Amino acid sequence: MNESAIWAALLHSLDRHDYGQAARLASDYARDPEGSFEWSRTTSMVDHLRALTSATFGDDTASHVFLDVTHEILSRAAIARDDWAAARGHLETLMRDPSSSLFEENRRSLLLRAAEVMAHTDTPAESTRLLALAVDDARAEGTTAALADCRYTWQQIVDALGMGTAQARRLGETVGLSGAPADHGRRTYGMMSIPELVDDARALELSGNVAGAISLRRYIGERARTAGQYETARQWLYSALALARANPDVNDFGLTYHELSMVEEQAERFDDAAHWAASALEQARATGSRRGEADALNELGIIECRRGRPQEAKTAWTNALSHYEALGMADYADETSFMLAQLAVSTGQDEEGMETVRRLARRFEASGAIERSVQAHLFLAANSPDAQVVGEMLEQARRLVRELPPSLAKPLADEVADLEAEIANPEPRTDSDEGPARRD
Repeated sequence: MNESAIWAALLHSLDRHDYGQAARLASDYARDPEGSFEWSRTTSMVDHLRALTSATFGDDTASHVFLDVTHEILSRAAIARDDWAAARGHLETLMRDPSSSLFEENRRSLLLRAAEVMAHTDTPAESTRLLALAVDDARAEGTTAALADCRYTWQQIVDALGMGTAQARRLGETVGLSGAPADHGRRTYGMMSIPELVDDARALELSGNVAGAISLRRYIGERARTAGQYETARQWLYSALALARANPDVNDFGLTYHELSMVEEQAERFDDAAHWAASALEQARATGSRRGEADALNELGIIECRRGRPQEAKTAWTNALSHYEALGMADYADETSFMLAQLAVSTGQDEEGMETVRRLARRFEASGAIERSVQAHLFLAANSPDAQVVGEMLEQARRLVRELPPSLAKPLADEVADLEAEIANPEPRTDSDEGPARRD
C-alpha cells in the first residue's frame, strides 16, 4: 500500500472515530523492522514515521509532505478525543511552513482549527489572531459557507473561554465579524439552499478558486441527482466539466465522470452510464488513484448488473473489492461484498451468497452500520427456504430497527412490514433490473 492510500484510509477511519481500525491500518503499513505506528494517547505515530520516511525518501519533498499529512490527521484525532495539548503540538508543527502545499491548500480550515485549539490551551490572543486571518481569507473567497465556518469557530472559542455576550461581541468586532456567533453546528453545504449554493459557486469562480467552483458545481449536480432531477444534475455536471476543461491547471475529471455515471445509471440510461464509468476508470488509472479505480469499478458493476450482465458485474465488483481491501477500506469492501453475495444468490449460488450475507449482517451490526444490517437480515429472510430462519431474520431486523432514531427507523420498519406481507401472501415474482442495494 502506498503512502497516499494509507492516509486516505486512515482519514476515513478517523472521521468515524474508529481508532482501532486506524491502528490496524497503520500497523499493517509499517511492517518494516524499524517499528509499527502504535496508536495511543501517549505514543505518537510521528516519531515512527520520521524514521521510516527518512529512510524511504531521504530529505526530499515527499518526506515533508508525508509528515505534514501525518500531523494533519493526528491533529484531527487529538481534537476528537479532546486532547488539546497534543492537537496544538501537531498544528504548530504543521503551520511552521506556510508555503507547504498542505497548508496552502487547506489554509482557512487549518487556521480555524488552530484558533479553536489555542482557545482551549489558554492562549486567547493567538486564538484571536488566527481567527482574524481566517475571516480575512473567507471574505476574500466571498462565500456564505466560508463565513459560516468562521462564525462556528467564533462560537467554539466563546464556549472554550467562557465568554459572556459582551465579550463575544468584542471578539467578533476584533476579528471582523458582526452580529452574533453561530449557536448551532457548522452550516455545511448540505444545509444550504440551491440558490445559496449557486451564489457561492459564482463567488468562488470570481475569486479565482476554480477548483472550489468545480467542486461546488459537482455537488449541486449530486444534490439534483439524489432528488431524482436528472436533467438538472446533467446540466450542473456538464458545467463542472466545461469549467475544468477551460482551465489547464485542472487535469483530474474523475469525480465528475463518476457522478455522471451514477446520474445515468439511476436514470436507466445504461449505455451512457457505462461510458462515464469507463471514463472515470481511465482517469483513475492515468492519475494513479487506486481509490478512484475502486469506485469506478464498483459503479460499473452496478451498471452491468442492472442491464442484465451478471458475469461482467461480478468481474467489476471482484476487482473493486480487491482494491478496497488493499486500501484498508473495510466498510467499502463490506458493501461490495454484499452486492457480490446478492448477485451470487440471484444467479443460483445460494449457499455461497447466503453465508456471505450472514457474515456481513454480523459485521454491519458490530461496526454500527445498523441500517445495512437490517437490509442484510431482510435479504436473508426473503431468500431463505426455511420458515424458521425467515422468522428469526425478521425478528432480528425488527430488533435492529428499534435501535435506530425515528427518522431512520420509519422507512426500514416499512420495509420489514412489506416483506412480512409479501411472505404471508406470496405472488409470482418477476425479474427486476434494480440490482443489489447500492451505496451512493
